[in-house]
Amino acid sequence: MPLRFCFEPTFKPTLQAFAADAGCSLPKSTAQAQAMAFKAVAALAVALCLAVPAFAQTDADILNFALQLECLEGEFYNYAAGNGGLTAAARGGGPVPTGGMAANLTRDGLNLAKEIALNELQHVMDLRMALGSAAVPCPQVDLGAAFATAADAAAALANTSFSPKYSPYANDLSFWLASYLFEDVGVSAYQGAAPLITSKAYLASAAGILAVEAYHASLARFIIYEYGYTPIAVNPTTTVSLYTVSGLIAQLRNALGGGDGQNVILPTGEAGIVPVDPATSITIPRTTTQVIKIVTAGSATNTGLFFPNGLNGNIK
Repeated sequence: MPLRFCFEPTFKPTLQAFAADAGCSLPKSTAQAQAMAFKAVAALAVALCLAVPAFAQTDADILNFALQLECLEGEFYNYAAGNGGLTAAARGGGPVPTGGMAANLTRDGLNLAKEIALNELQHVMDLRMALGSAAVPCPQVDLGAAFATAADAAAALANTSFSPKYSPYANDLSFWLASYLFEDVGVSAYQGAAPLITSKAYLASAAGILAVEAYHASLARFIIYEYGYTPIAVNPTTTVSLYTVSGLIAQLRNALGGGDGQNVILPTGEAGIVPVDPATSITIPRTTTQVIKIVTAGSATNTGLFFPNGLNGNIK
């Protein structure tokens, strides 16, 4: 139905106009009946206006949004694994990130980081191949100060802050905390986007990437669960468990963009490796708006934190 009342400020709606938009005509009725009917249709119109996005999102828009998130993950893992970030081809003409560096990882940690880095590089290239000329460049990405800012925002929920500043490149556990921050958001983003994709080919690509991101998320969550009681020195006077830090990250994500908010260990002491809707055991989705609020720290302009200049593409 062409909802002219949503998009044309000069359009003056009448009951007959609503009917015309719906492709039908109305019989003559009493004035009272018409008024009651108009109120009902008007209420529906308001609901529809709220539900209709500011523009019609295409499959290419949705995949380009996914590409922006993959650029962020791909850059982080490929810097941490010692690869110097994404290749120029993967960036698609986008700028070199700031703050990225090789992480101080153990042999096992480095091997896992390299595997994930390769996956994320290929995700970027797969999406570029699927989009063809419609693919947008990677945006400016902050891989340094943004992590410290996010960590302090999480610590502030417990009335503390990191000193020295948190860095995901310091050691294995710091690296997996950053992975945990990203991967859960990526999984929920793909889950939220899946129902909006109309092309079966695009949906197949998105579903395949979603599965791999879920593997990555589970790996990060399991490692944090396994080492959950390891003491983390937030600052010279505050030491907490790794569980506490991961719980604060989950709270921060939930405060900024909704979603699961589930830590890797439940309040009952049971494992919380797989964050799902308890009623269905299905991943809890996030909308593009919720995801953007998380990666930009709730910025009113949707710029900041990991994307200092915002995202590229139509969804930003």
